[in-house]
Amino acid sequence: MRKSQMIEEKRARMFELVKLYHESGQTQHQFCHSNQLKYSTFHFWLKRYRGLKTSTPEKQENNRQGFMPLKFSPPFLGNSSGSFTIEYPCGIRICMDRYPGIDQVRELLLLKVS
Repeated sequence: MRKSQMIEEKRARMFELVKLYHESGQTQHQFCHSNQLKYSTFHFWLKRYRGLKTSTPEKQENNRQGFMPLKFSPPFLGNSSGSFTIEYPCGIRICMDRYPGIDQVRELLLLKVS
């Protein structure tokens, strides 16, 4: 079995558990205890489920592929003056007083933020 297939199966199992939790009427801790789940694991998947439910189909596909959607406003290319902002999905915002070079953008996008 391929790794991506295993990940999708785990996601499906965990999302089913999240749906069961919503129907159970239990607190998160009660549900985890009765289903022998670590609270931290359950909370991780609950956040992912909520994020998936509130996002658009395009964002869902991007998240599944591991890509972060980006939007650039002109005149990004070839202009060294002006301000530049990168906002991560977790809410962290990086603001610069001038446009960075493409290598700087690449480094910022590779940062692990959560």
